[in-house]
Amino acid sequence: MSPNACVPRSQMELPAAVAKVNPFAEKYRKRDVTGDGLDETWCNVFAVDVCAELGVHLPQMRANDQMDWLDGDAGRAAGWVPCAYHEAGERAQRGERVLVGWRNPAGHPGHIALVLDAELHIAQSGRHNYAWAPLTSGFGNLPVRF
Repeated sequence: MSPNACVPRSQMELPAAVAKVNPFAEKYRKRDVTGDGLDETWCNVFAVDVCAELGVHLPQMRANDQMDWLDGDAGRAAGWVPCAYHEAGERAQRGERVLVGWRNPAGHPGHIALVLDAELHIAQSGRHNYAWAPLTSGFGNLPVRF
């Protein structure tokens, strides 16, 4: 997803925002906060925080719900539009804000990350946290949407 109303920005603005928010900060480390013995991950919180740093709205909710919001009327009203695989990298290279996500149909919270460049490197928190990594490091072969 990419906000179509965004003004292209410097290619360095997104990496600077990722560095400032810092996916390796304690806030984004997986941990069990519910007491069920399973670690929760914070991809959704990291994505919200980076978007806020960039002045782009993304609501605080689970990744599955964020994907639904992006695809729905509210996301479109906020300027987010879906884009194809090849288009996502081009938009990111131009400095546009691009999210990549996977909505888990089995109910798990899913996953969301920020696309950094034309080669579809991402920044994320999750099972593993990255400031810059290949798309497959965060999503493997899952059927992602941009």
